[in-house]
Amino acid sequence: MNFFRAFTASANVPTIYIPQFKNTLSHDAKTGEYSFQLDEQQFILNVDLLRKALEITPIDSAHLFASPPAGEQVMDFVNELGYP
Repeated sequence: MNFFRAFTASANVPTIYIPQFKNTLSHDAKTGEYSFQLDEQQFILNVDLLRKALEITPIDSAHLFASPPAGEQVMDFVNELGYP
């Protein structure tokens, strides 16, 4: 599933930085990190940083996140509730 729109952030960034951001943005497939430069400062975004920024933490540390059921199981459950 694509949750892109669920994690949209905004900031007031001077327009002058937008071309620099686009021109310096790169993705390292090996590490999964994104890097870019604004002004003279280099930024590196990785999963841990985004997890901290979005405050995505397990509520109950004793029970780790479980993947949702397969699509067919979800559809069977919805049908059991009486929805076509």
